[in-house]
Amino acid sequence: MSTEAFQQALASLSAEYRSGLPARMLELDELWAASQSVAQPPEALRRALHSIAGSARTFGLAELSTTARAAEEFLDPCCERGESLPLAAQADFENLLHVVRSAANLRRAI
Repeated sequence: MSTEAFQQALASLSAEYRSGLPARMLELDELWAASQSVAQPPEALRRALHSIAGSARTFGLAELSTTARAAEEFLDPCCERGESLPLAAQADFENLLHVVRSAANLRRAI
């Protein structure tokens, strides 16, 4: 594969990734809502954030990757203890999700 063909393929994959971000943000919102309604660790939410943190940087969204990683790490302690997120920490986590959503709406690569 030539360099030009590779660049075109990467640009196409990047555009596809970016077009899927609204659905991924909706999934985060749904997982967050579900984790609040049951007394269990938000493991599915943490995995979704981990996936975004790993893939976003590949497609030129370093800020999204960094903020998703921070939100993932915020959930680590309660998931490792097998507990739900404490009520006192929920507002802080919601602020992190807001930052993740904002980073997902970037129009340019960082």
